[in-house]
Amino acid sequence: MSIINSFSFKDGEVTHRSRFLRSDTFKANMSENRIVVSEMGTMAYPDPSKNFIFKAITFLNHTVPDFTDNGASNIIKYGDDYYATSETNYIRKIDPVTLETQDKVDYMKYLPVNLASSHPHYDKEGNAYNVGTSIADKAKTKYMLFKVPAVAEKVSDKSKFVPALKNVEVACTVPCRSLLTPSYYHSFGMTDNYFIFIEQPLKLDILKMATAYMRGVNWATCLKFCPEENTLIHLIDRKTGKLVETKYHTETMIVYHHVNAFEDDGHVVFDVIAYKDNSLYDMFYLNKLKENPGFHDDAYCKPSYRRFAIPCLRQGHCSWRGPGEAQIHNSQCCKRERRQTDVPVRGTLSRF
Repeated sequence: MSIINSFSFKDGEVTHRSRFLRSDTFKANMSENRIVVSEMGTMAYPDPSKNFIFKAITFLNHTVPDFTDNGASNIIKYGDDYYATSETNYIRKIDPVTLETQDKVDYMKYLPVNLASSHPHYDKEGNAYNVGTSIADKAKTKYMLFKVPAVAEKVSDKSKFVPALKNVEVACTVPCRSLLTPSYYHSFGMTDNYFIFIEQPLKLDILKMATAYMRGVNWATCLKFCPEENTLIHLIDRKTGKLVETKYHTETMIVYHHVNAFEDDGHVVFDVIAYKDNSLYDMFYLNKLKENPGFHDDAYCKPSYRRFAIPCLRQGHCSWRGPGEAQIHNSQCCKRERRQTDVPVRGTLSRF
């Protein structure tokens, strides 16, 4: 269950508050005194004593799953409001002072995303930027980068809650490599002029998710690692909302967290914590933690800190030397120059 902590400092003293998020998931589980709402790592099954009709309804609910609102990943700010979030389409508004759980908000009422990152970015004006996955919408699966304006809509009725998401703007869409296996991501990067989105070979198998309940497995087992595929790096121009035409790729890696991103000397530079495979995910199953509470297990992939420098084409002419000695020219400046459109990049690596 999600538990929220806050610390406030005043006159040399610190005050700590802690409360469980009173989500619908929390209330349902507590009322039954067992897990009755499925989470990523735990599939909930009906009481064996229930009748066939109840079991059939539960089965149908898991075929097209209505995800949990147990926001256990992060606290985000949209407009003037604070939300507990995970990576589903539900977020829960909270009071930042009392930590009281308030309204439940569904992303899908405002834009067609089934999943969303729990690590948005904010600009100097306080606007929030995030990315979500739209699965098989109009027969296409895509990633949507969106902006939530800092200034919320004013309403005459002060008692009526209007979420800042009502004014959401789609900044850019990135087509997915596959209709039914979108890439899993936990975060993305942002600089003054660009978004950085990594489409990695760790994927959500939508067909497996739809059949997970009948197969007796949880949704986490539907994450599919494809070591034979490379990692795509998408650069999106924030001002135009368009993908940079040059496609960058690097070796197979798994990224959960971006560390930093900035622009320097005609390059977009970004740092990530990278893994060679997805074995880290398996380490957090409860049975594994009980076997090895000290986390010292050489069987799991160790993290590495990697820095990538990608040439940005906003300037008139930008050359870059890397693997394959690729040289890139701005088509506006050098119209007759044939442009490299598929460029391998390699990140410098430092181990922790």
